[in-house]
Amino acid sequence: STQSIDFPYPSWKAQYQEDPGGGLDAFVTKFEPDGFSMNYSTYLGGYYDDIGHGIAVNDSGYAFVTGETISPDFPVLKAFQENISYSGTCCSSADAFITVLTPEGYDLEFSSYLGGNMTDIGQAIALNNTGMPVVAGSTASDNFPTTSGAYDTTLNGTWDAFVTGVSYDGSTSSIGFSTYLGGGNIDKANGIALGANGDIFVTGFTKSSQFPTRNWFQRSLSGGQDAFVTRLLPDGSNIVSSTYLGGVSDDNGNAIAVDPAGAMYI
Repeated sequence: STQSIDFPYPSWKAQYQEDPGGGLDAFVTKFEPDGFSMNYSTYLGGYYDDIGHGIAVNDSGYAFVTGETISPDFPVLKAFQENISYSGTCCSSADAFITVLTPEGYDLEFSSYLGGNMTDIGQAIALNNTGMPVVAGSTASDNFPTTSGAYDTTLNGTWDAFVTGVSYDGSTSSIGFSTYLGGGNIDKANGIALGANGDIFVTGFTKSSQFPTRNWFQRSLSGGQDAFVTRLLPDGSNIVSSTYLGGVSDDNGNAIAVDPAGAMYI
């Protein structure tokens, strides 16, 4: 995110959004492989604050971005959710967003809000083997969009992690699957990775003594806050494995990666 009105961009190429929209804008910048040549750079945001948290890129150079916004005029296109989901007065809560930029960086492929009646934050994004983006983040909304057959369709505590997969057919976008993930207290997802078979690997932190576990390394909460490591089926319908990870003080999983054998690194 940036507050700069002179954020750098290549003068020879058009930007998608030339001017900042508000106090904080997300930005997306692409460098050439040489590291000192900028290919494109653009603001991304509306009148109020917009923050980018996660990015992924496919083989064709489309940039998939997620984050959070309180702007009612955040740019949307072919959206599955066209309007921000405020609860009460304007800007009292944020929505997550999912935005895809074309390879040239001066146009949107699609862009949508993602959220419910409270604050929702898109924290990390990855692409599955069909090219579908899968977003992990956190939500305080009891009406966050979930799908039939998802692992968990009910908010469990004050905050839950969420995992949402998005489909796009070139003309419209839709939610392919979406699930809560959490226990009775505060749970937030920070990182996501996808395995070769499409399994979804998520990490973050939990304060819940009832966080769902299965095939666990550590079954119980050790301190006030533990990291968690959860593996979901590709359609978000069930948990393959899930474990606490932590000691007597606070622990937080910030990022996750998976090797070709399926081993998880947190």
